[in-house]
Formats: sequence, structure tokens, C-alpha cells
Amino acid sequence: MEFALLMPLFAVMCGCVIAVTAVCMQLLALGDTARNAARLAAVTVDPEATASGFVARVSPGSVVHVSTDGTTVTVTLRRTATLRLPFVGRATVPLPLSASATMVAEPVMVPDGAVPASH
Repeated sequence: MEFALLMPLFAVMCGCVIAVTAVCMQLLALGDTARNAARLAAVTVDPEATASGFVARVSPGSVVHVSTDGTTVTVTLRRTATLRLPFVGRATVPLPLSASATMVAEPVMVPDGAVPASH
């Protein structure tokens, strides 16, 4: 008798753990993408175009905001994850995710004889 009562509860709890784990993995991936985009943007002449291009390839659907103050580059990514509730049919919950990374802007290396692009 107890098994018949506890098994559905256990199944729902396992499904919830799996769903939350999937959202957490998306958040970690978004943070990793923001960090890599900031790293690339910190060593290029055009940080915004570089970060936006990288994010478009790696994480389509993410909204990119790049800011720089001359010494640092900050990349902020936003996207909406969908949490699918287990055993509730097609019910979903949209969850806004955000990640940000800041890197120190490094001087751009220009090969000998090349003309550096202006900022």
C-alpha cells in the first residue's frame, strides 16, 4: 500500500530534479559563453562586433550587450529558458537567464607595416 502512494510522488520529484538540472546546465553554458565572448572582445579592435558574432554562432537566441570603459570589456547575455514540468502535459514555465563576464582590455597587436583600425 505504501509503495502505491509513494511511487508517483517519487517519480514527480525525480522529474523535477531532472528539469531543474537542465535549466542549471543552460545557465552554466550561458556563463561560459559570456566569459569566452568577453575574452575574445578584450583582445580585438571592435569588441561589440566580435562578441556579438561569437554569441550568434555559439548561443543563437541570446541577447548580447557589450560595454567598455577603455580598460575593461563587459559582456552580458540574456535568454529565456523553458522549464518543462514533468507529468503535466505540455505545461512549460519561461525562466529568464542572465550571465555577465568582465575582462581587462588588452592592447591589440598589429603586425609590422599594418595600419591599426581606429576604435
